[in-house]
Order: sequence, then structure tokens, then C-alpha cells
Amino acid sequence: MALLREKKRASTRESLLEAARKLFVVHGYDFTTVDQIAENAMVSKPTFYTHFRSKEEILIALHELGIEEALGTLLGQIDEAPSAVQLLRDMNERMAEWYENNRELACLFCSKRSIVDTSCATSSACDNLRRIILRAQDLGEFSRDLSADRIADLMILLYFNEKQSWIKNNFTTSLREGIRSCTHALFYGVVKR
Repeated sequence: MALLREKKRASTRESLLEAARKLFVVHGYDFTTVDQIAENAMVSKPTFYTHFRSKEEILIALHELGIEEALGTLLGQIDEAPSAVQLLRDMNERMAEWYENNRELACLFCSKRSIVDTSCATSSACDNLRRIILRAQDLGEFSRDLSADRIADLMILLYFNEKQSWIKNNFTTSLREGIRSCTHALFYGVVKR
């Protein structure tokens, strides 16, 4: 009986997330209500609140779901990867590809940066990013001059700005190329040696 209840709960949560995604894309975040999300998911408003405390929380869940979808099994390789820097490059490629394939959500996440940034500070994706950076430092691929937290903050800031530029240019530039160049600049600097 408990297994059936868990399946039903997971199914309801998925329905709420999908309803929110569709409504946010069509009407925008600011013009979508919790009532609309619940109605489109065919659940009651109290049921919405048993899964999410607020509209902001469902947006955060959508962002984290996108990251999980993009990175898939890659994060399971952190401790075994022979090169943490290559793992970071692969992670960046997958994230850029996900954003390129989900432009509407990319716009939404960038427009609601304060909500998404709040989630990023505590998300498992950011924890994994820090773990990969620590691994790169342990392998001698990154200097320890900056903490893993600081490097992660810099990476997130660079990527957010690159996504903003990509959106501002109406998707005419390659997000992957932009993120590659940001990654290269951060990893190797811009000073000619």
C-alpha cells in the first residue's frame, strides 16, 4: 500500500511540474497562478501545497529537474573521473545543450534569477560542482589559490552572463561556444604566457 501511495505522490508531483512548465512558458511566470497550475494538473489547490510551498518552489524544482535531466549519469562519475577538468567541460556542454533545447525555460530561469540563484546556493547540482572543483584541486588540475566555493561562484556567474547574452542576442549565437570560451578563460586565464 505504501508503494502505491508513493507512486501516486510522484505522479501528482510530475503532473504539477509539467503543468507549471507549460503555463510558465505560455503565460509567463508572473501571470501564472497556483490555482491555474493545480487546475491544469487536475488536482486541488491544497494538493498543490502538499507538494510545493509556493510558486517559487515549483520554479526552483523545475530548474533542478532541468539540471538533473541535462547531466544525467555524468555526476555519478565525479570520484572516478581521470580528469575533473574534462568532467567540468562535459558538464558545461550538456547544460548548454539542454538550455539550447529548452529556450523558453532558459528565458524564464534567467528572468527570475533571484529565485534561481537562491536555489543554486543549496542545490545538489551546485554541491556537485564544488565536489568536481575539489577533485580538480586534488588531482593538481586546479590551483588552490581560490577556494572551490569561489571558483564555483565564478563559474556560475560567467555561465549566467553567457546565457543572458545568448538570450539578448535572440539565440543567434551558440551558447555552447560561448560557454566553452568562458570555461577556457576561467580555467586558463586571458593573459598571454
